[in-house]
Amino acid sequence: MKAQEGPAKPELVEQGWRTFLVKVQNEAGITPVLSVDSPNSGKLAGTPEGQVGRRFLDLQMFDKQPMRPRLSGLELEYRLLQLYSSHAGKREARLSFNVGQGHAGDDFLTQALTTGSKQ
Repeated sequence: MKAQEGPAKPELVEQGWRTFLVKVQNEAGITPVLSVDSPNSGKLAGTPEGQVGRRFLDLQMFDKQPMRPRLSGLELEYRLLQLYSSHAGKREARLSFNVGQGHAGDDFLTQALTTGSKQ
């Protein structure tokens, strides 16, 4: 499995959610939960002072009906990634997609970029 930036413009909306389609090429046919994380997301409470300015993002994989939390095992499927930006202006975020442990390609971790936020 691998992640790479697609044709969608990586623009976020200040104080709003944006949904992106994630194409998953699952040649190993594994069925774990696909999760996403970013050092630019997380709670501000308790964050070291030097990192507060970098925390502008909230993110989640949409896995409610009609989607399912786990990958289907099909060679090709699509998932929905939701991103929220609390700030305006040009910003960069690093996203990590992970399928967990105990599968082919253990601890799959790939970075992608989102490069903007607009008012």
